[in-house]
Amino acid sequence: MRGNLIFSGPIDNPALDINAVRKNLAVEAGVQISGTALAPQARLVSTPNVPDTEKLSWLVLGHGLAASNKSDYGLLTSAAAGLLGSSDSASIQSRIAATLGVDEIGVSGLGGDKGGLLTVGKQISSRLRVSLEQGFTRAATLLKVRYNIYQRVDLQVQTGTETAVDIFYTFSFD
Repeated sequence: MRGNLIFSGPIDNPALDINAVRKNLAVEAGVQISGTALAPQARLVSTPNVPDTEKLSWLVLGHGLAASNKSDYGLLTSAAAGLLGSSDSASIQSRIAATLGVDEIGVSGLGGDKGGLLTVGKQISSRLRVSLEQGFTRAATLLKVRYNIYQRVDLQVQTGTETAVDIFYTFSFD
């Protein structure tokens, strides 16, 4: 994953030069994002070059269309609509999240041999949040449930490749 924000104009609207690729597969597919923060433009890329439907399949599912089933096609349709759909000023992540009916979707690069991480989250109520994290290059899956017990105290339970129970106390100061 490579990303550059280029500040050559308004500080709240930098130019984007982002390339996120899912590596170590027969087809290394990804997304190239250009334009500005207020008007991003995305296009699918791959090595070797394959049709966009195959690129999206390799990016989202980790395999080609030939190995897909009916539920995979629904996921691909949603991903395509969110990623390549309208050209409004909403960010790509927020458009994909809205398409999938979730509040958060994010991709982060962990560097080194850990690869990237896809996070999908949904705020169920004012006190309850659920998120799923999936690693790209290593078999890492986490389901996290975070519940606000008191005003500043959250309880988080996670299960998957790592199981844990955490209590978070939040404070702020000026």
